[in-house]
Amino acid sequence: MTQEKYDIFISYRRKDENGKEWGTSVARNILQALEDRGYKGRVFFDHNKIGPEDFEKKILGAIRQAKVFLCILTTNAMDKCVNEGDWVRREICQAIESGLNIIFLNPDNEFNHDLLSDNFPKELEIVKTQNSIEIRSGQKFEVDIDDVVKTYISPIVQPNYIIHKRPINRDSNVATVRIKSDLDCRILNFDEEIGIAKAGKYTTIQLPLGDNELKFVGVESDKDYEELSLSIDDNHQRIIKINLLDKYNARKQAEHEHEAYILNLPDDEFTTFEDGGKIGYILKSTNEIVIPAIFEDARKFCEEFARVKLNQSWGFINKIGNCVIPYKYTYAEDFCEGLAAVNKNGQWGFVNKTGEVIVSTRYYEVQNFFDGLAGVKLGGKWGCINKVGQIIVSLKYEDISHSKNGFIAVKQDGKWGCINNYGKIVCQCIYNKFIVSNKTDLAIVKRNGKWGCLRKDGVEVVPCVYDMEFSFDEDGSAWVKRDGKYGRVNKEGVEVIPCQYDDTYPFDEDGTALTIRDGKWGRINKEGVEVIPCQYNYTFHFDEDGTAEVEINGKRGRINKEGVEVIPCIYDNYRFDFDKDGTAEVKRDGKYGLVNKEGVEVIPCQYNYTFHFDEDGTAIVNREGGWGRVNKEGVEVIPCKYDDTYSFDEDGTAQVKRDDKYGRVNKEGVEVIPCKYDFTFPFNKDGTAQVERDGKWGYVNKEGVEIVPCKYDDTYPFYIDGTVKVKRDGKWGRVNKEGVEVIPCKYDDTYSFDEDGTAQVKRDDKYGRVNKEGVEVIPCKYDSTFPFNKDGTAKVKRDGKWGYVNKDGVEIIPCIYDAAEYFHDGKAKVELNGKSFRINKEGKKVKWFL
Repeated sequence: MTQEKYDIFISYRRKDENGKEWGTSVARNILQALEDRGYKGRVFFDHNKIGPEDFEKKILGAIRQAKVFLCILTTNAMDKCVNEGDWVRREICQAIESGLNIIFLNPDNEFNHDLLSDNFPKELEIVKTQNSIEIRSGQKFEVDIDDVVKTYISPIVQPNYIIHKRPINRDSNVATVRIKSDLDCRILNFDEEIGIAKAGKYTTIQLPLGDNELKFVGVESDKDYEELSLSIDDNHQRIIKINLLDKYNARKQAEHEHEAYILNLPDDEFTTFEDGGKIGYILKSTNEIVIPAIFEDARKFCEEFARVKLNQSWGFINKIGNCVIPYKYTYAEDFCEGLAAVNKNGQWGFVNKTGEVIVSTRYYEVQNFFDGLAGVKLGGKWGCINKVGQIIVSLKYEDISHSKNGFIAVKQDGKWGCINNYGKIVCQCIYNKFIVSNKTDLAIVKRNGKWGCLRKDGVEVVPCVYDMEFSFDEDGSAWVKRDGKYGRVNKEGVEVIPCQYDDTYPFDEDGTALTIRDGKWGRINKEGVEVIPCQYNYTFHFDEDGTAEVEINGKRGRINKEGVEVIPCIYDNYRFDFDKDGTAEVKRDGKYGLVNKEGVEVIPCQYNYTFHFDEDGTAIVNREGGWGRVNKEGVEVIPCKYDDTYSFDEDGTAQVKRDDKYGRVNKEGVEVIPCKYDFTFPFNKDGTAQVERDGKWGYVNKEGVEIVPCKYDDTYPFYIDGTVKVKRDGKWGRVNKEGVEVIPCKYDDTYSFDEDGTAQVKRDDKYGRVNKEGVEVIPCKYDSTFPFNKDGTAKVKRDGKWGYVNKDGVEIIPCIYDAAEYFHDGKAKVELNGKSFRINKEGKKVKWFL
């Protein structure tokens, strides 16, 4: 699906520092104002959250093809732009890179350029240097938007319609509206048709005062339309200019380009589909319906056309469904070499791609054209015609077989021979069988019970000496049998592989074929070289590593393409393949091991069972009933004494199991966590690991010491503050690495400690704060709390209002403000009823900010 096109992009910060969606409200108002001024459907406004997976495609794509970039500078709009991944920052950078006309709008002049941080990105220098345009709220909003559109937007992006007021109408209940459109269109109000406008002429209509929802729809196609919300508060005459021609031209151009695209697609891109018993065509790659299901029968496209059946007759269509040859034939065949065979009332002829009858329908039977000739049958005899209908080969043969490669085989007196394109006999009719193919320039023939090959000039290049019918492979050679032995012959009649084998198989993808001689197996390549001599009881194909498994005297090994046994035949009759780690599992004297491609036993055959190496470089092995792990040097890094072992994790330990209990072992085989737990996790970077016993969770350190006892129902990894969130009896707390509950398990939720040494906690859906001694320094009665500032105060929120508490939990300033900031120099900025001002720690106003 293509990217929708927008001319104007609105960039804004959704929320202010207090979580209020002020930026969204301002952006929505500006969007509505632009749509009312003729830009409906042309403004991109992201009112729904877009996930990161769609950001590049939807947001940045919309900016790249826009012309005007409106950036709304609410109070804190630029604060997060110091982060490289910030969306507003990326939007502005994309607008700069795409060369858009960038306009900064400053609602009520609340954004102060001088307050931008020192580390503000240099790539956004335009924010500092370019003046912003004030957009005032209230009644002056419309005036300011009009000025922005007139001065900055309309010179770059023209609106779809323009409304002018004219002198007042005498009827006080309606207003006169004169419509001028550049395309014939229907006029609708609230989806009810009220008139028709002629292109280039004024059409007068009457509209009631109040809200009107107008729609102007092109007469030719309802795809050409424009919508207009018009609120009329007086009875002045209005003139509306509507631009639909651009949409009409764009649509026509798109349709034309799409048709051209469809016509140029390859034949095999089209496939049929059925709907309601009728057949149409879709594109294989997209499933787009290109020709609706209207046909009783339909066949594949050949040479740009497809034969179809409609109203019980056959004709031809092109790739956009236009009929190019009328539906008037009893039957038809596909086009071949520019001509198609058609049947009318039981007789056959040929038409060209314009539908012109080139060969009249007079023949009883016909074949397709190949090399400019087609076989035809008349009066019980076969001959050939050329593309203008002239008889080139006389109608005197019992049968005819014609191929794309220039072979014309004919049958006379029960025997086959062949003629050339001029009807001259190049081979007498002496063969019992004559098989021509479109895939080769040779014919397979049979004479006196033996098979050979004939060239189209009549030369028997492969003599008729072979016992069975054969066909040539893509390499130009074929398996043949002579005097009970198999070999291989090429198209020149040379036996590239002598007929000396008792049996052969087709060539595998490795380029070799299985052969049998005197009861022994080997493999031969296409040059006739025995890459594996016929001395084995069995052989397999060559794998990607260039070796093949072989068996002799009941023992197996592997051999390369030079015939060298890279792994000697000393292993038990056990199928083995090399794994991606470069080793193969082998069995000798009933014991298992691993061997590499050089034939070295990296794990000796002394185990009851082995696995391939894991990504950690170790393999699991079993000996005397116990499981362990072996590295690639053959060393048992985990001794074979466990009921189960797992691969090593990134922390350098592996979980092991003994007597139905789990522990962890390092690569020296030392149990760093004893096998007494129901489950263990790898060690975290801080040197602790979660463990479970009897359904409860705790922590151990790398010495195996249980630093947090297994008494908790749930746990999290240790946080950077040195504590971990734990749950007991349905309540949450926090524990340090000494196992001390620094926050007792009595809360509905807990959070990590902040820099002020307190952590937010939750109880009964209310929040408070607790210090590292477990004392509630702020009671749980707030909707939200912030960490303590350096001056000993913290922001709190209750019932949607903000206030302040001190370190004793006393509410020094009540929760009455809509927004609040931290104290600086004894003063804090707050907002109440839409007004911002500063207060001191006694809650008194010290300065107003308009």
